[in-house]
Amino acid sequence: MSESSTCFDSFLLVGYSLDLSGSNKRRLEAFVATAEQKHYQLVVARFTLSSSVTTTAIRLADSMTV
Repeated sequence: MSESSTCFDSFLLVGYSLDLSGSNKRRLEAFVATAEQKHYQLVVARFTLSSSVTTTAIRLADSMTV
């Protein structure tokens, strides 16, 4: 008769740092605001480019018909 034993040992360490002043939350809010600002800058750049192309096309078409 053979005896076998298996021992499973697990260790879980969980840590949490208290953010009493809310600096981590403010840092995250600032990051999100910066990301939104970059997004809207890109949107404005796209509109500016498309309106510039449209204006140029209209002027070019107008100059060809005259």
